Amino acid sequence: MNLFSILESRCETEADSVHTEVTDILKTEIVYPLRRFHFVRADHVLKLRRLLEMLIPKMGGLTTDEKDPEELLNALFNTVLRVEPFLVMKNMTDGKTNAAYICPLITEDLWSERQRRLISVQALLERSLFASNIQFACVSKRPCINCGKRADMMCPECFLTKEVFMCE
Repeated sequence: MNLFSILESRCETEADSVHTEVTDILKTEIVYPLRRFHFVRADHVLKLRRLLEMLIPKMGGLTTDEKDPEELLNALFNTVLRVEPFLVMKNMTDGKTNAAYICPLITEDLWSERQRRLISVQALLERSLFASNIQFACVSKRPCINCGKRADMMCPECFLTKEVFMCE
């Protein structure tokens, strides 16, 4: 199931026609060109921004100013599309959880040139979460490096050099 199937399942009433319009613009004029051509035309982005400006009047400057992508996506999902947050993040320092629509990636300048060219999205995500001291609140456990059972903890000292997960 993807985001659009979630949105289509809730956009069935006449009152949701505006949400259907936003979903259609996202699908046909933003996501499809981005996937197909790796580029979105400025007039398509402006069309979405004009529609969002009508729907979110308290967020000024949508068509005239540069906006923080996180702020824009949060307003889109929360205010316009009214969907529940997709992620639950846990702060490892205090144990508190927060719902979120996106997970920002923080890159480190300490990596070598070779590491930067070869790093996978998975490794980038794991390092970013580790550096931020947060985790997904609901993640299936990984296998233990020794016995293969589901691991209960991760060795923080070994994290940056090799994956070590332990069940005992």
